[in-house]
Amino acid sequence: MATETYTKESPDRPEFDETPESKYPQNQVWQMAGGMRLVIGEEEGKESMKLYHPSGTYMEMFPDGKMASMTIGENKQYNKGGTTMTVDENGDVHMTGHQKITMGGGSHIEVSGDAGIVVGGSTVLTSLGDMGMSVKGNMYMGVDGDMNMNVSGNMNTLVGGKNYVGSGAPMTVQATQLNLNPSDGASGYTPGPGPGIA
Repeated sequence: MATETYTKESPDRPEFDETPESKYPQNQVWQMAGGMRLVIGEEEGKESMKLYHPSGTYMEMFPDGKMASMTIGENKQYNKGGTTMTVDENGDVHMTGHQKITMGGGSHIEVSGDAGIVVGGSTVLTSLGDMGMSVKGNMYMGVDGDMNMNVSGNMNTLVGGKNYVGSGAPMTVQATQLNLNPSDGASGYTPGPGPGIA
């Protein structure tokens, strides 16, 4: 079963095959003086319903179970209770403007397969609390420009295997004191799981 909802004319809008309207009395048409129109087809194999508004807004149900709707103007929805949406197949959301999502509580996103995020402009990620990141496999980070990291507190790095640091240009290390393999046996740092990471 497919459901399509649109708020403006779009070149991506799919065109459904026109359903042959059944004939009277299986086809009922209500035409209102203000321009509202309701068409209900009850002929076997051609069951359908069409509701039209003079502004161009409409809602249509097709014999094969498909449903299409078109909204001219804003489309608002308010739920006093909870909301659950289940889609057995693929889903797509297309927006030509901005999107804002506000949550008063927590948020959890779980993806069983691969996931990718592509941003055409700049990206800012801000956490007002702690942040943890856990990677079970390999991790790669590539930066085409400069990279800066500022840490106000301590910074600890622990590598279980070999550690290689290379630079294609001169390297500068600045510190009030630099200890290499200190004889006092300074303890290393063992990172624990970050917040929200099992």
